[in-house]
Amino acid sequence: MGLFDRLRGKFHDPSRPKVNRRAEMNGRLAESRRHSASEAEASEYVSPYLNSDRASELLVPGENGMPPLYFTRHANALWLAENTTGLLVNVANRNLRRLNIWSCRVRGDAHAVGTIRVGFVELVREPKNPHDANAVAIHQDDVNIGYFNRGMARGLAKVLDRGDVLQAVAISVEPPKVVASDPQIMQHLNRRMKN
Repeated sequence: MGLFDRLRGKFHDPSRPKVNRRAEMNGRLAESRRHSASEAEASEYVSPYLNSDRASELLVPGENGMPPLYFTRHANALWLAENTTGLLVNVANRNLRRLNIWSCRVRGDAHAVGTIRVGFVELVREPKNPHDANAVAIHQDDVNIGYFNRGMARGLAKVLDRGDVLQAVAISVEPPKVVASDPQIMQHLNRRMKN
């Protein structure tokens, strides 16, 4: 028995299955290539959403005083899109307020009588609401479908209480979201929508 055979006998456990080292290396190489390919795909991914850094720069009123936004359809919902990039803007974006756009994810919808659908809604003040004197209910077809969140409702209640006219639209069902503004801005946002 030669040296190689003695070493193999010393380190080889006959109960252990034989390992094809070449196949093992080829498997590792293939896995490495798959990982590299997925990294390349990830680096090529372009988000359809406007990030917060760009939002501060781009979401400012135009020379005509109108927001640089329009409504567009995306994934069975309406979204606000930025004029120059076409990127989608989340309703939680803080820059919308300085554009005179009130927007929110509807609260209390799980306890509401009605079910929201994309389309026009009515904002109804509830100053005698036992949970929040600034409550702004959202009605569709005269049925309560939820509320603006407390933080947003505080300012929105003041606007509605002084008699300002606002139009509102439910832009999403899951999750339920609403956008409201004065009629002129809403008409501007709707300018690219086709019936």
